[in-house]
Amino acid sequence: LPSLKEVETGWGSSQTDFDMAAAAVDGEAASIKKAFRRWDRDGSGVITRKDLEEVMKGITRLTPKDLDRLMAEVDTNGNGVIEYEEFVDWLMAPAKSSMARAMIDFSSILKPLFNVYDRNGDGTISLEEFTECHSILQSALRECRDDDGNNPFGSDPLDLAKSAKTAFREADTTCDNVISFRDFVEWIGGHLTACFQDASVPKEELQHISKHLSMLMNFVFQQQEVVKLNPVRIKGASQQWSREQDEKVLKRLLQGLAATAIRFEQACVVGQSEAQGWTWTDPPVGMSVERLKGTHMRVARLNVRKADQVEDISHDILCVPSRMGHEDASTRRWYAEVVRRVRMKSGTHAVDPPAYYAYEALRWEPLQNTKEFEKALEELPPEICVFCLLKTEANFGTQLTWDQILHGLNAAVEMDLIKREQVGLFESHIKDTVTRLLEEDGVLCGQSSPSAYHKTSQGVIEEFVREQVRLRPRLVMAKLSELEICQVSPVWVDFMRAGDDALLELC
Repeated sequence: LPSLKEVETGWGSSQTDFDMAAAAVDGEAASIKKAFRRWDRDGSGVITRKDLEEVMKGITRLTPKDLDRLMAEVDTNGNGVIEYEEFVDWLMAPAKSSMARAMIDFSSILKPLFNVYDRNGDGTISLEEFTECHSILQSALRECRDDDGNNPFGSDPLDLAKSAKTAFREADTTCDNVISFRDFVEWIGGHLTACFQDASVPKEELQHISKHLSMLMNFVFQQQEVVKLNPVRIKGASQQWSREQDEKVLKRLLQGLAATAIRFEQACVVGQSEAQGWTWTDPPVGMSVERLKGTHMRVARLNVRKADQVEDISHDILCVPSRMGHEDASTRRWYAEVVRRVRMKSGTHAVDPPAYYAYEALRWEPLQNTKEFEKALEELPPEICVFCLLKTEANFGTQLTWDQILHGLNAAVEMDLIKREQVGLFESHIKDTVTRLLEEDGVLCGQSSPSAYHKTSQGVIEEFVREQVRLRPRLVMAKLSELEICQVSPVWVDFMRAGDDALLELC
């Protein structure tokens, strides 16, 4: 069961119960018994229908029909309660064959989106609510469809190619004229199961995209109300301008919504990357650059007698996966090269020789030679090596600052993966895009002379890029591919399809 500790939730204390269930999946008897006792609210030795209802409130309000179906799924002997053996079998069942497990597995991804569809917050989605959200998404994506109105990317987990009525009828699996959270999970969950099974898209990636999609949909709803309440009048030019600005903001929001919806659709498709017989998977849970630095500091200790003379310590790090073992991301072997740089208060610098490590059994272990790292690096496609540099800079997370991006790309230059002028081309592209967005928002205006405008605008752009820009490693790679600096890879091709509109996340 994917860890649920990272879920941002205000759904009540029941989330602790899900954490315990997650830990129990490791198969330790003590963990499973502890989780069972937490779910057994009255201490009767079994989990009753009422117990299940109370715990599941941590995710959503269940309709009586949903609760009956969940009980029937877990209570395999049909005696009306969930016994310990049934609880264990349920914990071990994959999400694709257990709707209860799917609801817990996918709650952090789908709950924000469900809440947007559930406009009145009553815990279910009516046809009217569904139609309103469906129409907004269809409107935003209309320009991204082909002439026949079909999705050109072969994925449609939200059924946007269908009418709202047809999609609603298919999502309403219980045929009670509302879509419960259980229905919602069953509607989209099959795509997510495939993602998790193949480790093609990390869970945090889907969480980020889903939350961003939900946020933009809410913004669109709010802006539509603003436009409705601000009709064009003939009384003055300022009111005309205000209406135009409102519509302009709405258009920008729809563009961002379209870009994010495309990313969500693509992320819901099994999209493992095949390049030269090589498959990408994200690192196993727990692997981090900070832990690697800590290990290196213990293995290669500094001279303590000179510690008070040290001004700064930095590390150049590259982490790469082995070619083999991609079938199971949790056991794939990863390697790292670490170069420590020490700057002394006297102004002198010391650069340590490279050290090499392998990540296994949830920790970094030093290697005696460079052979394994060099073999993994040699088998890595060049564009994936650039991606690894960026992922390492992001500590295997999903955000890069502008300085981290440039540091990673400059490292790629030193490794002869790309050219320095290509880094300059990328910088210009991002800054030109930011300039266009800021000009559209009216930030760059009001200067008395062209030279003053140029000087001021350059300063604003430089400051904005340095302090505000946060890009995902996959989006950086998408831009490098669009600029023909790196080869295209399925790992980031969906970000290319989203186009420059994906950069709207910045503003």
